[in-house]
Amino acid sequence: RSRGPLGHEPLRGAEEEAGGDGEAHVGERLHAAEGEEEPLDGEHVLVGGNPARGLVGGGLLIYDIPHGRATVLGRDDLIRAQGVMALTALPGGDLVVGTTIEAATGGTTTAAEACVYRLDWASRRITARWTPVGGLRSIADLVTGPDGMVYGLAPPNRLFVIQPQYARGSNTDCGGLRTA
Repeated sequence: RSRGPLGHEPLRGAEEEAGGDGEAHVGERLHAAEGEEEPLDGEHVLVGGNPARGLVGGGLLIYDIPHGRATVLGRDDLIRAQGVMALTALPGGDLVVGTTIEAATGGTTTAAEACVYRLDWASRRITARWTPVGGLRSIADLVTGPDGMVYGLAPPNRLFVIQPQYARGSNTDCGGLRTA
């Protein structure tokens, strides 16, 4: 069986549930390999991004499928001058979010650099922040590895690793306002 880019096995069940072709199809649920926790709860859809024309910062929509209820964490609930660009779930259910400082169409960037933060799933509050590499404008992708570490990619060619268990409660600032 082939291994993923971080050395772990792909989600089990894809071949059996996809008719043996190894491809996932709309409406199918893939399962974690035996002994691994499900990476998502299967009950929520998360959508993040940038705001409307001319504004900076962005929010996160959390849609509860079984109850048909949507919750929006606005830019004042997250990091005001940064949009949500990348998401990954930690084994305990918290989220790690990568940001972008790029403004929406017609906007002016006000933050100095993109960052990564931990969002407590139960309270919907930020509990830790990191600036993995100074001067980044965007965090393009995040993935939680089987070791619990968060691996991230940022343009143009940056790979970084975060150990989320060591920064819980950190007051480290990220993405401070641009002063020049």
